Amino acid sequence: MRAPAQTDTAFELRKHRIWKTLAGRYGEVVLASDDRSTADSRRLEIDVSLPGYRLPRVATLSLVETWQRSRGRWRLAEYLFDYHLEPRGSGRRAHHLHDETIHAHCEDSVAKHAHYRDVEVELLEAAAEFGTYFAIGSLTCAGLFPL
Repeated sequence: MRAPAQTDTAFELRKHRIWKTLAGRYGEVVLASDDRSTADSRRLEIDVSLPGYRLPRVATLSLVETWQRSRGRWRLAEYLFDYHLEPRGSGRRAHHLHDETIHAHCEDSVAKHAHYRDVEVELLEAAAEFGTYFAIGSLTCAGLFPL
């Protein structure tokens, strides 16, 4: 269920829809960038401080997608969607696609640095899941299946 290939226009519309959706929904967007270091590669990166707006940081969302141009369209090559409790090392949940492998990371008071089976997720789906952890104030790795 890889994200469909995008024309330049569709890519720009999706990017702005994501940025607009995230702005203020979960916290303060502190970074929103579209790095086009080469003509055939793009890296979207969005960092959200929770709760943000000069309040003490409780968690951070880091949402990164790397896209490659192929046959005139942008194709999703990898993603790194991470939710970190602050201070770092006190909890983490992540969805990753890299090196053609989909997996999850989860670290709570019991599990540390473990890799788990996962399904492909879309950026806004991951943000909604991570927003739920923030809203309920807890994070658990219970129920996940190790790789």
